[in-house]
Amino acid sequence: MLSTNEGRISYDSRIRGGRSDEGDTIYTFSPGLTFNRDAGYITLASRAGLRFNRYAHADGYDSDDFYSGLDFSIPTEAGLGFQGGTAFNYDERTDLDVDAGERLRTKTARISLNGQTAVTRKAWFLFDGGWSDTRQSMFVNRTQWFGSAGIRYDNFLYGTSLTTRYRRVETDSEDVATGATSLDEYSDSYTVDLSRPIFESITGTVGVGYREVSRTMDDEPDTGRWNYNASIQGPFLPPRMFPKLESRFTIAYQDNEAPGLGDQGGREVTGSLQVAWQARVRTRWNISVDRGFELTARDYTVLRTQYQFGVDQQIGEFITSNASLSWETSEYEGLSRDDATFRAKAGLNYSISRYWSTGVTYRYEDNESDESLLDFTRHVTSVYLNFVF
Repeated sequence: MLSTNEGRISYDSRIRGGRSDEGDTIYTFSPGLTFNRDAGYITLASRAGLRFNRYAHADGYDSDDFYSGLDFSIPTEAGLGFQGGTAFNYDERTDLDVDAGERLRTKTARISLNGQTAVTRKAWFLFDGGWSDTRQSMFVNRTQWFGSAGIRYDNFLYGTSLTTRYRRVETDSEDVATGATSLDEYSDSYTVDLSRPIFESITGTVGVGYREVSRTMDDEPDTGRWNYNASIQGPFLPPRMFPKLESRFTIAYQDNEAPGLGDQGGREVTGSLQVAWQARVRTRWNISVDRGFELTARDYTVLRTQYQFGVDQQIGEFITSNASLSWETSEYEGLSRDDATFRAKAGLNYSISRYWSTGVTYRYEDNESDESLLDFTRHVTSVYLNFVF
Protein backbone atom coordinates (compact mmCIF):
# COMPACT_ATOMS: atom_id res chain seq x y z
CA MET A 1 0.00 0.00 0.00
CA LEU A 2 1.23 3.48 -0.91
CA SER A 3 0.26 6.87 0.46
CA THR A 4 0.30 9.67 -2.14
CA ASN A 5 0.18 13.30 -1.04
CA GLU A 6 0.16 16.20 -3.50
CA GLY A 7 0.09 19.94 -2.99
CA ARG A 8 -0.77 22.03 -6.07
CA ILE A 9 -1.14 25.72 -6.89
CA SER A 10 -2.97 26.53 -10.14
CA TYR A 11 -3.91 29.72 -11.92
CA ASP A 12 -6.90 29.59 -14.29
CA SER A 13 -7.34 32.73 -16.40
CA ARG A 14 -11.01 31.91 -17.19
CA ILE A 15 -12.69 29.91 -14.47
CA ARG A 16 -16.09 30.41 -16.20
CA GLY A 17 -14.91 30.19 -19.81
CA GLY A 18 -16.41 32.76 -22.18
CA ARG A 19 -19.14 33.92 -19.78
CA SER A 20 -16.66 35.92 -17.68
CA ASP A 21 -13.05 37.08 -17.91
CA GLU A 22 -12.64 36.24 -14.21
CA GLY A 23 -9.40 34.43 -13.32
CA ASP A 24 -8.41 32.91 -10.00
CA THR A 25 -5.72 31.02 -8.13
CA ILE A 26 -6.67 27.58 -6.78
CA TYR A 27 -4.87 25.84 -3.90
CA THR A 28 -5.27 22.05 -3.76
CA PHE A 29 -4.09 19.43 -1.29
CA SER A 30 -4.78 15.82 -2.23
CA PRO A 31 -3.93 12.93 0.12
CA GLY A 32 -4.66 9.41 -1.13
CA LEU A 33 -4.00 5.69 -0.80
CA THR A 34 -3.33 3.08 -3.50
CA PHE A 35 -3.17 -0.69 -3.18
CA ASN A 36 -2.22 -3.08 -6.01
CA ARG A 37 -1.99 -6.85 -5.86
CA ASP A 38 -1.23 -9.66 -8.32
CA ALA A 39 -2.07 -13.12 -7.02
CA GLY A 40 -2.03 -15.97 -9.50
CA TYR A 41 -4.42 -15.12 -12.32
CA ILE A 42 -6.08 -12.30 -10.36
CA THR A 43 -5.11 -8.63 -10.61
CA LEU A 44 -6.41 -6.04 -8.13
CA ALA A 45 -5.90 -2.26 -8.19
CA SER A 46 -7.59 0.10 -5.73
CA ARG A 47 -7.34 3.78 -4.83
CA ALA A 48 -9.08 6.34 -2.64
CA GLY A 49 -8.39 9.87 -1.57
CA LEU A 50 -9.51 13.44 -0.98
CA ARG A 51 -8.99 16.76 -2.78
CA PHE A 52 -9.28 19.97 -0.77
CA ASN A 53 -9.70 22.92 -3.18
CA ARG A 54 -9.62 26.55 -2.07
CA TYR A 55 -10.03 29.57 -4.38
CA ALA A 56 -8.26 32.84 -3.64
CA HIS A 57 -11.31 34.95 -4.59
CA ALA A 58 -14.22 32.84 -5.92
CA ASP A 59 -14.69 30.97 -2.64
CA GLY A 60 -18.15 29.81 -3.77
CA TYR A 61 -16.30 27.12 -5.73
CA ASP A 62 -14.38 25.85 -2.68
CA SER A 63 -14.83 22.10 -2.38
CA ASP A 64 -13.77 18.99 -0.49
CA ASP A 65 -13.80 16.15 -3.02
CA PHE A 66 -13.70 12.40 -2.51
CA TYR A 67 -12.60 9.87 -5.11
CA SER A 68 -12.21 6.09 -5.10
CA GLY A 69 -11.76 3.23 -7.50
CA LEU A 70 -11.44 -0.54 -7.65
CA ASP A 71 -10.38 -2.68 -10.64
CA PHE A 72 -10.49 -6.46 -10.45
CA SER A 73 -9.60 -8.68 -13.40
CA ILE A 74 -8.72 -12.18 -14.49
CA PRO A 75 -6.32 -11.62 -17.42
CA THR A 76 -6.73 -13.22 -20.83
CA GLU A 77 -4.39 -16.21 -20.95
CA ALA A 78 -4.48 -19.41 -22.96
CA GLY A 79 -6.09 -22.34 -21.17
CA LEU A 80 -8.40 -20.32 -18.90
CA GLY A 81 -12.10 -21.19 -19.16
CA PHE A 82 -13.13 -17.75 -17.86
CA GLN A 83 -11.68 -14.30 -18.44
CA GLY A 84 -13.01 -10.90 -17.44
CA GLY A 85 -13.13 -8.24 -14.80
CA THR A 86 -15.10 -5.56 -13.00
CA ALA A 87 -14.46 -1.94 -12.06
CA PHE A 88 -15.95 0.68 -9.76
CA ASN A 89 -15.13 4.40 -9.82
CA TYR A 90 -16.47 7.39 -7.91
CA ASP A 91 -15.30 10.97 -8.39
CA GLU A 92 -16.25 14.45 -7.21
CA ARG A 93 -14.86 17.55 -8.92
CA THR A 94 -15.52 21.15 -9.99
CA ASP A 95 -14.27 22.21 -13.42
CA LEU A 96 -15.17 24.22 -16.50
CA ASP A 97 -17.54 22.38 -18.86
CA VAL A 98 -16.91 23.85 -22.31
CA ASP A 99 -20.10 22.36 -23.80
CA ALA A 100 -22.26 24.02 -21.14
CA GLY A 101 -20.13 27.13 -20.77
CA GLU A 102 -20.25 26.93 -16.98
CA ARG A 103 -18.09 25.74 -14.11
CA LEU A 104 -19.92 22.65 -12.86
CA ARG A 105 -19.80 20.64 -9.67
CA THR A 106 -20.24 16.95 -10.58
CA LYS A 107 -20.45 13.69 -8.64
CA THR A 108 -20.09 10.59 -10.81
CA ALA A 109 -20.32 6.90 -9.93
CA ARG A 110 -19.60 4.12 -12.46
CA ILE A 111 -19.70 0.33 -12.29
CA SER A 112 -18.74 -1.96 -15.17
CA LEU A 113 -18.10 -5.64 -15.75
CA ASN A 114 -17.15 -7.83 -18.68
CA GLY A 115 -16.26 -11.44 -19.24
CA GLN A 116 -16.27 -14.48 -21.44
CA THR A 117 -16.62 -18.13 -20.51
CA ALA A 118 -15.98 -21.23 -22.60
CA VAL A 119 -19.06 -23.17 -23.72
CA THR A 120 -17.22 -25.66 -25.95
CA ARG A 121 -13.67 -25.83 -27.29
CA LYS A 122 -14.58 -23.29 -30.00
CA ALA A 123 -17.55 -21.40 -28.57
CA TRP A 124 -17.54 -18.63 -25.93
CA PHE A 125 -20.38 -16.89 -24.14
CA LEU A 126 -19.68 -13.13 -23.97
CA PHE A 127 -21.23 -10.60 -21.61
CA ASP A 128 -20.69 -7.10 -20.30
CA GLY A 129 -22.67 -4.48 -18.42
CA GLY A 130 -22.40 -1.18 -16.67
CA TRP A 131 -24.17 1.59 -14.75
CA SER A 132 -23.35 5.25 -14.30
CA ASP A 133 -24.95 8.05 -12.30
CA THR A 134 -23.96 11.71 -12.69
CA ARG A 135 -25.18 14.46 -10.34
CA GLN A 136 -24.53 18.07 -11.44
CA SER A 137 -24.85 21.41 -9.69
CA MET A 138 -27.05 22.64 -12.57
CA PHE A 139 -28.81 21.49 -15.78
CA VAL A 140 -29.53 17.72 -15.47
CA ASN A 141 -28.84 14.63 -13.38
CA ARG A 142 -28.40 11.51 -15.53
CA THR A 143 -28.51 7.75 -14.94
CA GLN A 144 -27.47 5.33 -17.66
CA TRP A 145 -26.98 1.59 -17.80
CA PHE A 146 -26.06 -0.88 -20.51
CA GLY A 147 -25.80 -4.62 -20.89
CA SER A 148 -24.92 -7.05 -23.68
CA ALA A 149 -24.68 -10.78 -24.27
CA GLY A 150 -23.43 -12.79 -27.21
CA ILE A 151 -21.77 -15.89 -28.61
CA ARG A 152 -18.40 -16.10 -30.37
CA TYR A 153 -17.48 -19.15 -32.45
CA ASP A 154 -13.73 -19.42 -33.19
CA ASN A 155 -11.48 -21.11 -35.70
CA PHE A 156 -13.55 -22.01 -38.71
CA LEU A 157 -12.77 -21.24 -42.37
CA TYR A 158 -9.03 -20.92 -41.74
CA GLY A 159 -9.12 -18.96 -38.51
CA THR A 160 -12.34 -16.98 -38.96
CA SER A 161 -14.44 -16.06 -35.89
CA LEU A 162 -18.18 -15.29 -35.89
CA THR A 163 -19.69 -13.14 -33.11
CA THR A 164 -23.37 -12.39 -32.57
CA ARG A 165 -24.37 -9.93 -29.84
CA TYR A 166 -27.40 -8.17 -28.35
CA ARG A 167 -26.90 -4.85 -26.52
CA ARG A 168 -29.32 -2.60 -24.62
CA VAL A 169 -28.70 0.96 -23.38
CA GLU A 170 -31.13 2.90 -21.16
CA THR A 171 -30.78 6.63 -20.43
CA ASP A 172 -32.84 8.64 -17.93
CA SER A 173 -32.24 12.21 -16.82
CA GLU A 174 -34.14 14.93 -14.99
CA ASP A 175 -33.88 18.70 -14.76
CA VAL A 176 -31.95 19.75 -11.64
CA ALA A 177 -34.15 22.81 -11.01
CA THR A 178 -37.63 21.38 -11.66
CA GLY A 179 -37.23 17.60 -11.41
CA ALA A 180 -38.99 17.21 -14.78
CA THR A 181 -37.91 14.41 -17.13
CA SER A 182 -35.33 15.50 -19.68
CA LEU A 183 -34.44 12.19 -21.35
CA ASP A 184 -36.22 8.84 -21.09
CA GLU A 185 -35.11 6.42 -23.79
CA TYR A 186 -33.59 3.05 -24.57
CA SER A 187 -31.91 1.40 -27.54
CA ASP A 188 -31.65 -2.25 -28.61
CA SER A 189 -28.82 -3.30 -30.94
CA TYR A 190 -28.33 -6.61 -32.75
CA THR A 191 -24.94 -7.19 -34.43
CA VAL A 192 -23.05 -9.86 -36.35
CA ASP A 193 -19.26 -9.61 -36.81
CA LEU A 194 -16.77 -11.70 -38.79
CA SER A 195 -13.07 -11.61 -37.80
CA ARG A 196 -10.05 -13.33 -39.30
CA PRO A 197 -6.25 -12.94 -39.30
CA ILE A 198 -4.88 -10.72 -42.05
CA PHE A 199 -1.13 -10.78 -41.48
CA GLU A 200 0.94 -12.02 -38.52
CA SER A 201 -0.76 -10.64 -35.37
CA ILE A 202 -3.14 -8.37 -37.30
CA THR A 203 -6.84 -9.28 -37.24
CA GLY A 204 -9.54 -7.61 -39.32
CA THR A 205 -13.25 -7.42 -38.47
CA VAL A 206 -16.32 -6.43 -40.49
CA GLY A 207 -19.80 -6.29 -39.09
CA VAL A 208 -23.40 -5.27 -39.62
CA GLY A 209 -26.11 -4.50 -37.09
CA TYR A 210 -29.58 -3.11 -36.58
CA ARG A 211 -30.42 -0.61 -33.83
CA GLU A 212 -33.84 0.49 -32.57
CA VAL A 213 -34.15 3.62 -30.41
CA SER A 214 -37.38 4.16 -28.42
CA ARG A 215 -38.12 7.49 -26.72
CA THR A 216 -41.00 8.56 -24.47
CA MET A 217 -40.33 12.31 -24.74
CA ASP A 218 -42.80 14.40 -26.77
CA ASP A 219 -41.65 15.39 -30.28
CA GLU A 220 -38.68 12.98 -30.16
CA PRO A 221 -38.98 10.23 -32.82
CA ASP A 222 -38.34 6.52 -32.48
CA THR A 223 -35.81 5.26 -35.03
CA GLY A 224 -34.55 1.99 -36.49
CA ARG A 225 -31.43 1.82 -38.68
CA TRP A 226 -28.82 -0.53 -40.05
CA ASN A 227 -25.22 0.15 -38.94
CA TYR A 228 -21.89 -1.02 -40.33
CA ASN A 229 -18.39 -1.31 -38.86
CA ALA A 230 -14.85 -2.38 -39.71
CA SER A 231 -11.76 -2.54 -37.52
CA ILE A 232 -8.21 -3.80 -37.28
CA GLN A 233 -7.23 -5.28 -33.92
CA GLY A 234 -3.58 -5.24 -33.07
CA PRO A 235 -1.14 -3.13 -35.06
CA PHE A 236 -2.33 -2.29 -38.58
CA LEU A 237 1.35 -1.73 -39.41
CA PRO A 238 3.11 -5.15 -39.15
CA PRO A 239 5.51 -5.24 -36.16
CA ARG A 240 8.11 -7.17 -38.14
CA MET A 241 8.37 -4.31 -40.65
CA PHE A 242 7.76 -1.51 -38.14
CA PRO A 243 9.20 -2.79 -34.82
CA LYS A 244 9.02 0.60 -33.09
CA LEU A 245 5.42 1.37 -34.06
CA GLU A 246 2.18 0.51 -32.28
CA SER A 247 -1.07 1.11 -34.14
CA ARG A 248 -4.83 0.59 -33.91
CA PHE A 249 -7.72 1.46 -36.21
CA THR A 250 -11.54 1.22 -36.02
CA ILE A 251 -14.27 2.77 -38.16
CA ALA A 252 -18.07 2.55 -38.15
CA TYR A 253 -21.03 4.05 -39.96
CA GLN A 254 -23.73 4.20 -37.33
CA ASP A 255 -26.33 6.23 -35.46
CA ASN A 256 -26.22 7.27 -31.82
CA GLU A 257 -27.31 4.65 -29.26
CA ALA A 258 -28.16 7.40 -26.72
CA PRO A 259 -29.42 10.45 -28.67
CA GLY A 260 -29.93 13.77 -26.91
CA LEU A 261 -32.65 16.40 -27.04
CA GLY A 262 -33.53 17.51 -30.54
CA ASP A 263 -31.45 14.73 -32.10
CA GLN A 264 -33.55 13.41 -35.01
CA GLY A 265 -31.20 10.51 -35.55
CA GLY A 266 -28.91 9.82 -38.48
CA ARG A 267 -25.81 7.82 -39.21
CA GLU A 268 -22.31 9.27 -39.08
CA VAL A 269 -18.79 7.95 -39.61
CA THR A 270 -17.17 7.33 -36.21
CA GLY A 271 -14.00 5.57 -35.07
CA SER A 272 -10.41 6.04 -33.98
CA LEU A 273 -6.86 5.88 -35.32
CA GLN A 274 -3.83 5.66 -33.04
CA VAL A 275 -0.14 5.41 -33.88
CA ALA A 276 2.72 5.47 -31.33
CA TRP A 277 6.41 5.54 -32.31
CA GLN A 278 9.23 4.70 -29.90
CA ALA A 279 11.69 6.91 -31.76
CA ARG A 280 14.45 6.46 -29.18
CA VAL A 281 14.83 4.81 -25.79
CA ARG A 282 13.73 8.05 -24.11
CA THR A 283 11.50 9.53 -26.82
CA ARG A 284 7.97 8.46 -27.74
CA TRP A 285 5.72 10.17 -30.30
CA ASN A 286 1.98 9.56 -30.68
CA ILE A 287 -0.74 10.59 -33.13
CA SER A 288 -4.46 9.95 -32.69
CA VAL A 289 -7.75 10.76 -34.39
CA ASP A 290 -11.04 10.09 -32.56
CA ARG A 291 -14.62 10.74 -33.67
CA GLY A 292 -17.76 9.79 -31.77
CA PHE A 293 -21.07 10.79 -30.17
CA GLU A 294 -21.35 12.20 -26.64
CA LEU A 295 -24.09 13.58 -24.41
CA THR A 296 -23.42 17.08 -23.06
CA ALA A 297 -24.19 18.37 -19.57
CA ARG A 298 -27.44 19.80 -20.99
CA ASP A 299 -28.55 16.51 -22.63
CA TYR A 300 -27.73 17.51 -26.21
CA THR A 301 -25.88 15.25 -28.64
CA VAL A 302 -22.45 16.40 -29.76
CA LEU A 303 -20.47 14.73 -32.55
CA ARG A 304 -16.87 15.34 -31.54
CA THR A 305 -13.78 14.92 -33.73
CA GLN A 306 -10.30 15.30 -32.22
CA TYR A 307 -6.87 15.27 -33.86
CA GLN A 308 -3.94 15.04 -31.45
CA PHE A 309 -0.16 14.93 -31.71
CA GLY A 310 2.10 14.46 -28.69
CA VAL A 311 5.57 13.55 -27.47
CA ASP A 312 6.97 12.13 -24.21
CA GLN A 313 10.64 12.76 -23.51
CA GLN A 314 12.89 11.68 -20.67
CA ILE A 315 15.74 14.11 -19.96
CA GLY A 316 18.58 12.57 -18.03
CA GLU A 317 17.76 10.25 -15.15
CA PHE A 318 15.39 12.43 -13.14
CA ILE A 319 13.39 14.63 -15.53
CA THR A 320 10.42 13.63 -17.71
CA SER A 321 8.55 15.96 -20.03
CA ASN A 322 5.54 15.85 -22.32
CA ALA A 323 3.83 18.13 -24.82
CA SER A 324 0.79 17.84 -27.08
CA LEU A 325 -1.22 19.80 -29.64
CA SER A 326 -4.84 19.05 -30.47
CA TRP A 327 -7.59 20.37 -32.72
CA GLU A 328 -11.20 19.50 -31.90
CA THR A 329 -14.47 20.17 -33.68
CA SER A 330 -17.86 19.81 -31.98
CA GLU A 331 -21.16 19.62 -33.89
CA TYR A 332 -24.23 20.00 -31.66
CA GLU A 333 -27.44 18.28 -32.77
CA GLY A 334 -30.63 20.25 -32.15
CA LEU A 335 -28.70 23.51 -31.69
CA SER A 336 -27.44 26.11 -34.15
CA ARG A 337 -23.95 25.71 -32.78
CA ASP A 338 -20.58 24.38 -33.93
CA ASP A 339 -17.34 24.80 -31.96
CA ALA A 340 -13.67 24.53 -32.88
CA THR A 341 -11.12 24.21 -30.09
CA PHE A 342 -7.32 24.37 -30.22
CA ARG A 343 -5.36 23.09 -27.21
CA ALA A 344 -1.67 23.04 -26.37
CA LYS A 345 -0.31 21.28 -23.28
CA ALA A 346 3.14 20.89 -21.76
CA GLY A 347 4.50 19.41 -18.55
CA LEU A 348 7.79 18.83 -16.77
CA ASN A 349 8.38 16.53 -13.77
CA TYR A 350 11.55 16.29 -11.66
CA SER A 351 12.18 13.34 -9.32
CA ILE A 352 13.93 14.83 -6.31
CA SER A 353 14.33 11.48 -4.56
CA ARG A 354 12.63 8.12 -4.28
CA TYR A 355 9.75 9.71 -2.37
CA TRP A 356 9.63 13.34 -3.54
CA SER A 357 8.89 14.85 -6.95
CA THR A 358 7.89 18.25 -8.27
CA GLY A 359 6.73 19.65 -11.55
CA VAL A 360 4.92 22.27 -13.60
CA THR A 361 2.13 22.00 -16.19
CA TYR A 362 0.67 24.49 -18.67
CA ARG A 363 -2.49 24.32 -20.80
CA TYR A 364 -3.60 26.76 -23.49
CA GLU A 365 -7.15 26.56 -24.82
CA ASP A 366 -8.80 28.63 -27.55
CA ASN A 367 -12.50 27.96 -28.21
CA GLU A 368 -14.38 29.45 -31.15
CA SER A 369 -18.15 28.99 -31.10
CA ASP A 370 -21.23 30.09 -33.01
CA GLU A 371 -22.44 31.29 -29.60
CA SER A 372 -20.42 34.43 -28.90
CA LEU A 373 -20.60 33.95 -25.12
CA LEU A 374 -18.66 30.70 -25.53
CA ASP A 375 -15.73 32.26 -27.42
CA PHE A 376 -12.73 32.44 -25.10
CA THR A 377 -8.99 31.95 -24.71
CA ARG A 378 -7.86 30.26 -21.51
CA HIS A 379 -4.51 29.69 -19.78
CA VAL A 380 -4.08 27.22 -16.90
CA THR A 381 -0.72 26.94 -15.14
CA SER A 382 0.09 24.64 -12.20
CA VAL A 383 3.04 23.83 -9.97
CA TYR A 384 2.96 20.83 -7.66
CA LEU A 385 4.92 18.89 -5.05
CA ASN A 386 4.30 15.15 -4.55
CA PHE A 387 5.31 12.89 -1.66
CA VAL A 388 4.87 9.10 -1.78
CA PHE A 389 5.61 6.63 0.99
